[in-house]
Amino acid sequence: QVLELTRASAVGPDGAVIYDKLVLPPRPITNYNTAHSGITAEQMRGVTTTLEDVQRDLLELVAAETILIGHSLENDLKRLRVIHAQCVDTVALYPHKRGPPYRTKLAHLTERFLGRRIQEGSHDSVADARATMELALLKFVFGTGFGEPASEGGSVFEALTGAGRRCAAVDRAPVLRRLASGVATSVSVITDLQAVEELALEVAKPVRRGPDAEDGDEGKNG
Repeated sequence: QVLELTRASAVGPDGAVIYDKLVLPPRPITNYNTAHSGITAEQMRGVTTTLEDVQRDLLELVAAETILIGHSLENDLKRLRVIHAQCVDTVALYPHKRGPPYRTKLAHLTERFLGRRIQEGSHDSVADARATMELALLKFVFGTGFGEPASEGGSVFEALTGAGRRCAAVDRAPVLRRLASGVATSVSVITDLQAVEELALEVAKPVRRGPDAEDGDEGKNG
């Protein structure tokens, strides 16, 4: 069995359909897989658009700098037999809580963050495209941390400080604002070379011996 492309759909940032065509596979269809694809034999009757036609259409619609957004986008590009450099995948924007190779389903993300259900009964590529676009826009507007569960524990800086270790965070300013807490010494840098130099200076600094420090604790840095 070989899976073939039978519908190609694309929407713009506003959700308006900019492309939606049924596609005639090069081989006879033996199973429409309607429960998953949403495509029926009746819909495909009279369709003459080929994959090559779709590829030509995409070349007119998509420029080199155009950003393509999709969910598991590599699968779509494989079906289209297209390579594109500027891609955003909502699988990466909304990582599974168990990490790779697990992926959160588009239907789950849509219900959770957009408050509606899709893919009930079968897929609709336009509905999928709209949901994917909206999910990506949420990240663009509210930042990459949108939708990620807050940590139940304290920061690593708080844990180290609580254990009597001096902490220093050396990184670029945006990272420091997001990760470093008030208990850490924050050193903002611009380049990797600066980071190495500043880190060496921080490590070389003497550590004050606290009143509760035990023998052998003096001089430890976090």
